Amino acid sequence: MQQNSLECERKKLEMLKNKQKDMLRWLMKREEKYKISLDILEKENEQLRCTLATAQQEYERNELLSNNKVSKLQSEIDFLHLQIVQLEDKHKQQLLSQDKHHKDEILKYKRLLDSTEGKLLLKEARFAKQNVVSKNVQQTKNTKHPAFINDERMEKKKNQPSK
Repeated sequence: MQQNSLECERKKLEMLKNKQKDMLRWLMKREEKYKISLDILEKENEQLRCTLATAQQEYERNELLSNNKVSKLQSEIDFLHLQIVQLEDKHKQQLLSQDKHHKDEILKYKRLLDSTEGKLLLKEARFAKQNVVSKNVQQTKNTKHPAFINDERMEKKKNQPSK
């Protein structure tokens, strides 16, 4: 019995040892799986860190490019605004110049018209004066010339009623 009991104890001990070995193998396999998982997770973590760093760099680069574009566009807007103001001023100057030119032209033609009217009036006055002088000269010539004197007397006689 004792031997039986010893043997039973040995079997139990052996079973316990086997269980312990199985448990140890299982734990070692489990530890190995955890280590593999941990390595995989660490690699993934490193890749994610690299991806994050790359994304941050790209974000910063894009932000810088965006800021540069905004700055360039703002400069372009300012430049175009300045050009618009200059063109407006130039247009106003052209309008003022054109208006002055038109006023000068109107004044020129008005003076020319006044001058022409004045010349016409002067010519009319001279012509009228020459007509008066011409009639006076003709009358003077008619009355003083002996041939005309007789003709005039004859006309007067003809015009007088006979008695």
